[in-house]
Amino acid sequence: MSTTGIGGLTLGGGIGSLSRSLGLTIDNLLGLEMVLADGSFLIANAEEHADLFWAVRGGGGNFGVVTSFLFRPHPISTIYGGPMLWPFEQAEEVIKFWRDFILHAPEEINGWFVFLMVPPAPPFPEQFHLQKMCANVWCYSGALDKADEAFQPIRTSIPPKMDFAGPIPWPALQSLFDALTPLGMQ
Repeated sequence: MSTTGIGGLTLGGGIGSLSRSLGLTIDNLLGLEMVLADGSFLIANAEEHADLFWAVRGGGGNFGVVTSFLFRPHPISTIYGGPMLWPFEQAEEVIKFWRDFILHAPEEINGWFVFLMVPPAPPFPEQFHLQKMCANVWCYSGALDKADEAFQPIRTSIPPKMDFAGPIPWPALQSLFDALTPLGMQ
């Protein structure tokens, strides 16, 4: 969700659509600035306060207040992705396909499986409004000219009833489902 704050995302590990190719958010954390309980300020990274840096990257909380993060950047602009939806009755078949597919898929492709009720609004066709369905929201960060080849087994093994996957700006994929998770509801 695009409304997730970088602090909570990072200190919570940070799993996302690019995790298979770029790692977790904490894998890309190079350093941070913190204020400790005694009011002292410090910088933690692999060289300075390395134990604290390790602890903050997955050891829970209560180490201090992080006031700044330093990340390894990755230039991502347009990805190939979006949701594909199947009838609820095909959920077992779809999730088994996804499980087997993702084990051998290129690291540039990731997808997360979800059950949902189709919102009664565009871009969803009226005949699917309010139906229970299963979906996989895909994200492919590889070369766009290789995307159709990467998605070919997905589209042919169990053809989706709705296929919204295609070239999309990375921030658009990140915010695609914001309306389903309004602020303050999580």
